[in-house]
Amino acid sequence: RYAAALGIIAFVNVPIIFVSVQFWAPEIQSHPQVEIAKQPSDILGSFLISLGIFTLLYALMLKYRIHVIKIKNKVVANV
Repeated sequence: RYAAALGIIAFVNVPIIFVSVQFWAPEIQSHPQVEIAKQPSDILGSFLISLGIFTLLYALMLKYRIHVIKIKNKVVANV
């Protein structure tokens, strides 16, 4: 229940933060104002490498979790 409530609050909070960043002057905000179109093209390579590594990490963790569940089911079946 708490996770569902937190998810709803986070879902509502994202548009509020987006609008607040657009509303206030750049001088007030502590982060640099950079648009997506102005990003250097070198960033794409780094992004794709990071995306691939995190996807691989997710797949390995999922495979490990499935392995643990199979072992747990075998133990329960033998008891």
